[in-house]
Amino acid sequence: MRPHHGRGGAESLPQTSEPPFMVSYQLGRNAGDPITVSLESKNNGRFMGFMLEARSLSLNGDGPPLGKFIILDSGQSRLLTCGSQNSAVSNTLNLAKTLVKVNWTADGEEQDIIFRATFSQTYSKYWERVNVTVLRPTSTPEPETTTGAATTTTEAATTEAATTTEAATTTEAM
Repeated sequence: MRPHHGRGGAESLPQTSEPPFMVSYQLGRNAGDPITVSLESKNNGRFMGFMLEARSLSLNGDGPPLGKFIILDSGQSRLLTCGSQNSAVSNTLNLAKTLVKVNWTADGEEQDIIFRATFSQTYSKYWERVNVTVLRPTSTPEPETTTGAATTTTEAATTEAATTTEAATTTEAM
């Protein structure tokens, strides 16, 4: 995800400072709905270019791109094929921007992912591996097996609650 701008054939190295840009996301209302991903400036600085992919969290973001992107503004973004069709998104023109939004959908089973971006401020000044982790909501876990000690505690609490209820009922009856 390193820019290759072709200026004299020399490739510049990424910046090592804190990036002035970030990746954020908003989950859809229901499982399977697209995730809206935002590439944005932290302090109104502008970026000229970007590239964005989704990768598996279980592989620490080092596996192949996952899912498919959906363009929301074709004047700012274009789809790329990085292994599979529409698996990455990049800028269309190198115009200054402070915010770009796209949608992303999983292919198949939803999983925990990392959105990984590269932001380019100029041809030679860029930040790579600007990440945000998306942990998918999990379903309700199965109840755990109760041990004998926990059962005894639960039985004692139930007996105490029943005794308290009986005492309160007896007091009210008087």
